[in-house]
Amino acid sequence: IHLLSTQTLEWAEIVEINPKNGGIVLVNVDSDIKVFINPQIEDYPEVVKIIQKKRPDLWKLQEISEFHQSIVESVFMLIIGVGLLAMMGLTVFRDKFSKDEIVPFLIMLAFFAFAIWTGLSKIRELSLKENTLIVKHIFWNQQFHVNEIKSVGLEQEMNKTQINYSVHIKLKNGNQVVLQKVKEGNVILINALENWLKKYKTS
Repeated sequence: IHLLSTQTLEWAEIVEINPKNGGIVLVNVDSDIKVFINPQIEDYPEVVKIIQKKRPDLWKLQEISEFHQSIVESVFMLIIGVGLLAMMGLTVFRDKFSKDEIVPFLIMLAFFAFAIWTGLSKIRELSLKENTLIVKHIFWNQQFHVNEIKSVGLEQEMNKTQINYSVHIKLKNGNQVVLQKVKEGNVILINALENWLKKYKTS
């Protein structure tokens, strides 16, 4: 139900599910009816679970084993961090600074280091290889056996303008792997992870 219109789509008419703007789109066979499930609606994860139960055949879990995040943000943060750090280093070597300037210098150094780490630690790709979860960063990879995973789920993140649902993979050691937005769709990833756990995890 929109402000000026209402769309109706029967469960049996749905033939395709596609990610869009953090949500999903339900499409009929002629592609003339497309219902967008907006992540801004109340209880969005529960609505997704209803769709999963009604039409589990549409998620094509066995066909998707790799999920990707854009590296543009990572590259941008690396350029900013390394560039400003280099400029600050040149300034320090060329000019002397007083004791009063040490604290601001350390704060700026911490900020630039954080920007560099944010760029480096950004997850580029996540893949499911039999009973192993592989997390690829820009310069290194991590591997987790299925029995190291405690739980997976969508967790709400709110900013000034909208609500987002990031993917949280919680490990038994207390750490977690977080993906803000994968190209294939966060709910598609969660669905794949849940079924991967059911298939390979031992009690």
